[in-house]
Amino acid sequence: MLDRTEQAKAFSEFETLVSKYNDIASQIDSSNEAKTRLLIIDEVLLLLGWSKDNFNPEKWIPNSGFADYLLKCNETPRLVVEAKKIGITFKSPSTKNSKVVYEVRYLRRAFKNLFSEIIDQALAYCKEEKVPYAVITNGAEWVALQLIPPPGVSLDSAKAIYFGNIFSDNFEFDLFWSLLSRKSFDDLQLEEYLAKENYQHAEVSKVLQADYSSLQWKVGQPEKYLSEFYENFFSKITDSNQRKMLEYCFVSDSKLDQYRGELKRLLKDTKPSFLPMDAVDLEPGESKESILNDRSTGQVVIITGSVGCGKSTLVTKCLVEARQQSGEFAKTILIDLINEVGRANLDVTEIIYRRIYEFLELEFPDVFDLGFLRRTFAKDIKKLRNSSHKEYFESTPAEFIRHEAELLRLKQDDIEGFIYSSLKQLTSENNSVIVILDNVDRADEKLQEEMYAFAHRISSKTGAKTIITLREFTFFRNKSGGFLDVRPEDRVIHLKSPNFEKLISKRVRYIENCLDDDYRKKDWRKQAQNFNDFLQSMSRHASALKQSILVSSDGHNILETLSSISWHNIRYFYDLLRRVHRQLGSGEKHWDNQEVIAALMSSTEVGESPVLPNIFIPHPTSTQSYFLKIRLLAYLSILQAGEAIRGVPLNRISEFLRLYGYLRKWIYRCIEDGVRQKLVECLEIPVEDEATKSFEINKNGTYRLSPLGLLYLNQIIRNKTYCSLIAVDLPIHSLNKFKAFKKEFDEINSYMTDKKEHLIFKEGLEIILSSSLSHLTTQYLRDELSIERVLSESFLNESELQLTERKISEVFYHEESSTKNKLELKRETGQGPQLMMDFDENTSTSNPKPKVDHSDFVRSLGYDFDNVKYDGTEFIPLIFCALRLKSKEGIDFCNGADITDTINDLLVGDGNKKYPNNVSRALRTEKLKSQGWLEIRSDLHPKRKYFGLSQSWKSYWVKIFEEDR
Repeated sequence: MLDRTEQAKAFSEFETLVSKYNDIASQIDSSNEAKTRLLIIDEVLLLLGWSKDNFNPEKWIPNSGFADYLLKCNETPRLVVEAKKIGITFKSPSTKNSKVVYEVRYLRRAFKNLFSEIIDQALAYCKEEKVPYAVITNGAEWVALQLIPPPGVSLDSAKAIYFGNIFSDNFEFDLFWSLLSRKSFDDLQLEEYLAKENYQHAEVSKVLQADYSSLQWKVGQPEKYLSEFYENFFSKITDSNQRKMLEYCFVSDSKLDQYRGELKRLLKDTKPSFLPMDAVDLEPGESKESILNDRSTGQVVIITGSVGCGKSTLVTKCLVEARQQSGEFAKTILIDLINEVGRANLDVTEIIYRRIYEFLELEFPDVFDLGFLRRTFAKDIKKLRNSSHKEYFESTPAEFIRHEAELLRLKQDDIEGFIYSSLKQLTSENNSVIVILDNVDRADEKLQEEMYAFAHRISSKTGAKTIITLREFTFFRNKSGGFLDVRPEDRVIHLKSPNFEKLISKRVRYIENCLDDDYRKKDWRKQAQNFNDFLQSMSRHASALKQSILVSSDGHNILETLSSISWHNIRYFYDLLRRVHRQLGSGEKHWDNQEVIAALMSSTEVGESPVLPNIFIPHPTSTQSYFLKIRLLAYLSILQAGEAIRGVPLNRISEFLRLYGYLRKWIYRCIEDGVRQKLVECLEIPVEDEATKSFEINKNGTYRLSPLGLLYLNQIIRNKTYCSLIAVDLPIHSLNKFKAFKKEFDEINSYMTDKKEHLIFKEGLEIILSSSLSHLTTQYLRDELSIERVLSESFLNESELQLTERKISEVFYHEESSTKNKLELKRETGQGPQLMMDFDENTSTSNPKPKVDHSDFVRSLGYDFDNVKYDGTEFIPLIFCALRLKSKEGIDFCNGADITDTINDLLVGDGNKKYPNNVSRALRTEKLKSQGWLEIRSDLHPKRKYFGLSQSWKSYWVKIFEEDR
């Protein structure tokens, strides 16, 4: 809320300022720009709360010149102020201005040509600095504009605020203060005000889902024993009796060779930024060896990793292998707290001491042998022997033995003391003692804090190594809470998630080969009504996974889809697998990725959210932000390789997206949704649901594209099933178009159900894919993109924006198909091309033909490109001229394929066409790279190099094309 006291103080200063300069109006009118700022504008900005540290007079902006003022908030440019001499910028308006809000075109007419020139100049500054807002003033009259208007609004039709003349009685000071004071500007008051004024009302706003229900998946006859299948073979292997399953199913590496390109890099599980700098990143197999072979003592080791990554399985594996070793080996004590932490009034230390004592009794009975006890308590026994009863014990040995036995019994009854003493004795005898506290993070924070303290106490007193397993989110939360006791001498291991494909293949192989030997067989026989039916069901379900994911040609697409959604969360991966399996069944026909995507876009029960969201839903307060989220994803995808890994700060993303006219609150909401939907990663938090499901914007955070975000760009958006099903919750702003959607939807629904609801089932997907729903969605979004375009083609000189729009074009290219008509479309199997979105009639898989007619220019050169060489190669004049032509089109940098197209289209004859690999090879030669007219950029794309003209190209042009001709 605005401070009225501050406003009143500012108004008093304003009145003083006006009164002061009213007396010397003639001096003001004749002053130059700097004097104007000194006399009036500086003082106005100061009384608005902007300090001189916030504004930078005569700020040089590359490519645009000097901006009069560039106001900053937190060192980020936020507002351009163009100041001109009084009487110069604003000519007397042709009509009296009686309002506050006007269209820019009206102000251009009212204040004549010079005002338009200042707008164009301010626009250049705004574009260069990625600042949407500007103020134009001559010291007396003040106008605020959004020079990068919101999508769907042209600059001339955008609204501007005319506050009036400060020397007149009707100057709108209250509005002036409420929008342009420093605090108001920080609170986005100007943005909110202009957003309301520029809001574009749609004809209608209708969503099919309002007339029907959300997408519901209709499951037929439930698969027998499917729940038991996943409970027995896709849950934790934490029982040491499951030795055979551990041997078959333990995945020792996290290699991602089955994934392609950038997805492989994004899926790579590396230690999060919130772990200590010296935390070790280890494969599951490496972690096992590290634990068993590390001979250090008295250390606390924290093993952290994502949900289900195998922390408990790893420690069980360590326990089993330690028992199998002969001779000197690690004595591993595993305390699983999963069944203890939920109890009320829990004395955690008493529980842990008792569990360790019971473990020693069961697994290491040697510590209770008389010989070990005598070594452990040798000092106490010696003290007893040399006590006042020494002579009596020497004369009566039986009595000493009796007293010794009583002493040892008392020592054993003191569970806490016995544990410290026995573990210390074991380590003193060169045994490596490992105490593992598993599932510590299932307890509340108070108990976790006690367990950290216990771990350090037992390690320091006994020399044992104490291992605590924690999920990444728990580590993050407890570190943020300030009570995670990680000391310099402690060791933190980040356990990488194992390979997903191997997780499935090893479990399938175990089911195929080892069911008869599983120790749980007796329990299964008791629980199943028909044991043979149970075994057959296990085999049938395993076969469905094998045929659909491991064998079929579409299996890698299914695996990429599930892996990208679940990321490093193995438990979530299993949950998704179970969900899809429940929906698609274990029938004779294997699944394909179309069916998997349809299953993940629908809910299996009322209230359940779809896994794959519709990313084309505008912000609630906007009718024109359909493409905000995909532009966010595309922008994050074109960053340089280092930035793509390290992420970029929020203000960098916001500044870029503001070039489209998107409002800051839209952008923040988009990023929040992106993190919650796992399309974008905030590197300062874990990727687990506990951290992301209620994520709110972190202004100090860094963000990068997630595997799912990349999959959307590379596959999902292009998928015909996705294009069809997003129609259900896509807001439609045209009544006629909505009627077309509804008509098509009604027809589809008539095949699926006789109720007014939307049910999908596996066999019914054929009906959806055979409809025109995908084409209607594609056409509608193409029309919306034509409205939601960049304000000016000149903006495309911005390299990141150019690359982002090129990525959008790559995603949305159109492929003609004879199966386009309704009921003629055949369901795609995932093999071969799919129908892509057609968002631009001029967009194709290759670059569009240049819009500029270069024929006169090329003829004027009089150069025989087919027969003339320069410095022994034809490629110097060809590439040089091609880049000159691209520059004339407003494209400063382009890749080898673009250069090849320009050469073939404009410079050479049909018999001399060049191949892209020839041009690319030439560009890699030292002769070309050393040319002074050529500039090579490797910072515009993570993989490709881009080529353009250097600043000194003109002198070389004269030498090659104009001298001696």
